[in-house]
Amino acid sequence: MKWDASKAHVEPDDGVTVMEAEHFANNVAAPDGHQWVFAKADAEANASGEGYMKTNIKNAMPFLGKTLDLKARLDYQVEFTKPGPHWVWARCYGEYRFNRTLYCGLDITNTDYGKIEVGWEGLTWKRSGKFDVAAPGVRTISMWLNHDALVLDKIIVTSDENYKPTQEAESSDGAPTGIGPAETKSGR
Repeated sequence: MKWDASKAHVEPDDGVTVMEAEHFANNVAAPDGHQWVFAKADAEANASGEGYMKTNIKNAMPFLGKTLDLKARLDYQVEFTKPGPHWVWARCYGEYRFNRTLYCGLDITNTDYGKIEVGWEGLTWKRSGKFDVAAPGVRTISMWLNHDALVLDKIIVTSDENYKPTQEAESSDGAPTGIGPAETKSGR
């Protein structure tokens, strides 16, 4: 898929690219009608930016299609400036205790690194496994919902394995909870 590179978030020298979830490049609904929808920020949600993306509840069907082509997807453009290993952090949560899986992938492909187990105690940061960027250039980071009622507030792509989005308070499972850094500039 070809994107307009002038709208990509450019990886800065520190290797930390930050994107608000609502600043996606593409929002693809699932064939069954599940989709990501924008929700305006409010004090209760503690979201950064203008708001967050939330998966709709469709016919009380909590578990969606088994393959990624049957799941709703958000795509983000990142202009990687350095090759090598990278990780995705997502500030997210499942509104229900068992709605706890989000998938991420590079160039609309999910591999074993892409499963993110989200919390349900409010917005917390969760990290994917490692993925490799072979060469500099514009690539697509995709986020797929796996259950209804998931909330996605912010995404960070980093080349630093030891990076932590915030030093603020941690949830009961040890995940960082703070809003994290400001969004990386998009465009050239």
